[in-house]
Amino acid sequence: YAMFKTLTIWNKLLKKELIFSKKLKFANSVVGEDVIFLAEIVAQKPKYRNISKAVYYHWNHNKDYQKSLTHQYTLRHFQAHLYCREELLRICWREAGMREAYYYVYHEMLTYLLDYMFRMQNFLEKEEAFRLFKEHLKKYDWSKELDRFFCILGMPYEAFMEASAM
Repeated sequence: YAMFKTLTIWNKLLKKELIFSKKLKFANSVVGEDVIFLAEIVAQKPKYRNISKAVYYHWNHNKDYQKSLTHQYTLRHFQAHLYCREELLRICWREAGMREAYYYVYHEMLTYLLDYMFRMQNFLEKEEAFRLFKEHLKKYDWSKELDRFFCILGMPYEAFMEASAM
């Protein structure tokens, strides 16, 4: 499903009828509320099309960059990132049986989560995040995709599961 290529709200125009008719709302979440909201949209399997014309410009000032919730590298925020991915899977599987959601969560977003952990400053939080990350990875059947796992994370699955925090 092409909407999983960029699962953010800021680059989509949505018909309000779809949102109002299904009574869709943003989740009350620390981060990832756009992912959960769009999972609800995607689960409805709406008609959509991509356009090449830019209709929205996102600007991020460097001085404000570290203040954004997305760039606060704490265990609480890491847990919220994992939660929104779990919710995406739950919603898309429940509503639409969408296998593409698994690809997005377990392939496209792993490098983001790994990079996030590297940026965490508190070692104890980083260690717990790494444990949670490994638990998250165990929920996916990598047995037929060991080469893909190696490409994404840079080491064999078994070695990664035995590794300790960075």
